Amino acid sequence: MASLVLSLVWVFGLGSLAAVVMGHVAMSRIKRDPLQSGQGLAIAGLVLGYLGSVGLLLIAIAIPTFMGAQDRARDRAAQSDLRNGLTGALSLASDYQGRFLSPGGGPLSEESLEEASGLDIGTAGEGIVEFQVFDHAGPSSGILLWTQSASGTWFGVRGASGEESNFCSGHYDDVSQPADCFYESW
Repeated sequence: MASLVLSLVWVFGLGSLAAVVMGHVAMSRIKRDPLQSGQGLAIAGLVLGYLGSVGLLLIAIAIPTFMGAQDRARDRAAQSDLRNGLTGALSLASDYQGRFLSPGGGPLSEESLEEASGLDIGTAGEGIVEFQVFDHAGPSSGILLWTQSASGTWFGVRGASGEESNFCSGHYDDVSQPADCFYESW
């Protein structure tokens, strides 16, 4: 009887494990003394205890897998924001012979980049895209955009008009310097 009751009281899987132990104890006692009753209850407790233990194992596998999938989705969202920001910046630069300038010809401002990309541009914080315009070989300038995803990883993208984009990820110091952002993909 104890095995069946414990199998029904799951309590983070501990009830299931105790039900298996108690079920085996009851089965061994019944085997030693055939006059004792309760074999059906012991078997039911064992079956439910094992099912509960399997459920616990599946939950123990599913939760970390789900958490990892959430982090990957958060990282992809941050990367998408950076691609959108770079596209907006490159469209502004195309109006000024490859130079990253605001409409009117002044230095590229947060407001003009926000308008061109639809992103929240500013300084440090989750979901905030930061940027830096830097001198680049040739007649154009380059731009570096970086952000921190909700998973805590920093991502950066570097671009210049007419050139392939470069990518970087890691800690803040790994993505906030143009010279450190030179990989072909994240």
